[in-house]
Formats: sequence, structure tokens, C-alpha cells
Amino acid sequence: MGIFDLFKKLVKENKVEEIVIEKLAFSDIEGWIERKIRENELKQNEVILMIKDKIKRHNNELNKKIKILEDFDVEAKKEKDNIKGIVNSSKKDYIMAVENFLENLNNLEMNEFEEFMKKINKIFFNFNKSSFKNYERATILIGKEMASIKESIRAFSKELLKTYEKNKDVVDFFKTILQIKSKYQNINPIDNTLNTTIENKVSLNKKISEKEEENRILKQNLEKIKTSPAYLDNLAKQKKIKSLGEELKKDILELKQLLDFKALANFFHIFEKQMKIVKNHKEDFYTLFFKRQWKINYKFAR
Repeated sequence: MGIFDLFKKLVKENKVEEIVIEKLAFSDIEGWIERKIRENELKQNEVILMIKDKIKRHNNELNKKIKILEDFDVEAKKEKDNIKGIVNSSKKDYIMAVENFLENLNNLEMNEFEEFMKKINKIFFNFNKSSFKNYERATILIGKEMASIKESIRAFSKELLKTYEKNKDVVDFFKTILQIKSKYQNINPIDNTLNTTIENKVSLNKKISEKEEENRILKQNLEKIKTSPAYLDNLAKQKKIKSLGEELKKDILELKQLLDFKALANFFHIFEKQMKIVKNHKEDFYTLFFKRQWKINYKFAR
């Protein structure tokens, strides 16, 4: 079994965790996340180095016990030769499994703490799986020496597990930081869009204020123009022109009433061109009068 399979066999102490609240401005979150990740990575590396030291220490201890096991004389036992052969073969295979186990532990690369522990757990699991039968066969004739190695490996696994439990908060905090980073990366574009929208709104409000000021100045200038002597004089002239126009129209209509279109029609009925003029003037005297008057004026002007 792997070292994490020993969880149920260990008595865990109740820990009271202190909650530390940090208040940050949104603009400071990214820097805070990166700083916490770097700090956490340093802590993880410290724990990994500590575990490597433990591996080295247990490596030396197990190598001494392997030497004792290698020197164990199976042939000195009073047992059948075929049994001795099985035990000798199993002893050699078990020693090889232990040596491979130690080599794999020593060759572990520095990595993220939780992944590092998963690799260790896999090494323990593979060792237990590959060495179980050889251990059982070798213990037919070898007792204390085999048990000593097994106990050392068991004690080592418990020590590693305690180290993991003691520093599990480092792993948990790292996971939390990564979750915060992920959420921040999702929120940040929204915040940027919001900031852009706010900036656009500020810019638009500024343009609106500028236009309102322009309109105010235009209205102010317009009021000045409306009260200026030139404008008032022009306004009076327009009123006078309008009044004269109305009087002129009235005079023209009165002139029309003075004309006897029936008599004119009777007189010019044999003259097609003149008859057409009489008819047109009867239907729209005002317009044609002005048109003809304009032609007369134009000729005089030339």
C-alpha cells in the first residue's frame, strides 16, 4: 500500500486555524496573487528539500540493513535445499526491490509539493506490490533481518505522511491562490470593459458639457442679436414690407374687380392669342399681374 493509505491508522490532532483577512483594492489583486504564489512556491521547495533530507537519512539506514540481510547465511539453516533455494532467490529479489525503491526515491525531481508527494506515494505502492511475495517467501527462514527492513520502510512512510499533514496547509493555500487567480482572470476582462465604459461615459459627458456650453453661448449671442438696433430695424422693415405686400395684393384684387372680363372676352374672342391672355388673367389675375410687372421692370432695368 502507498503511504497515503496509512491515513486511517494515524490519530489526527484538532487544529484551530487562524483566519487572516486582508483587504485589497481591486487594482492590487494581481500583484498580491503573484506575490503569494512566489511565497508559496518557496515554502513548497523548503518542504521538498526537507523530505529529500529524510530520504537520504533513511537511505543510509536501509543500506546498512540491506548489508546485514545480504550477509545472512540461508545455507546455515537446517532446512530442505529446495526451501533454501526459494528463500535465497526471494531474498535477492527483495533486496533488489528495496534498492530500486531507494533509487527511485533518490532520483525524484523537484516539483510542486503535492505532485512530489504523489510520486512518492506511487513509488511506495509499486514497491509493496512488487516485493510482497518475495518478502513472504524470504521470511520462511529469515525473520528479524527482513522484519527490520520492513519496519524501517513503514516508519519512513509514517514520517513522510506526518510531514505532509504538517505542511498540508501549504498545498491547500496554493490551490486556493490558483482558484483566486482563475476567478481574477475571468473577472479582469469584465473590469477592463467596465473601466472602458466608464472612461467613455466620462468622455461623452465632457463632450455633452462642451456642446451645452456652445449652445449657451449661441443662445446668448442670439439674444444679443435680437436686441440689437440693426436686428430691430430689419424686423420693422420686414413688417412694413409685409404690410405693403398685403395692401398691394388688396389693390390688385380691387383692380381685377374693375375689369370687365366678359366684355373683354366678347371683344377678343376672334383673336386666339389675346383671348387666351384674357382667360388666364381671369383665372389667376394676381400671379400673372406680378409676372408681367416683373417682365416690364426687367426690360426697363436693361
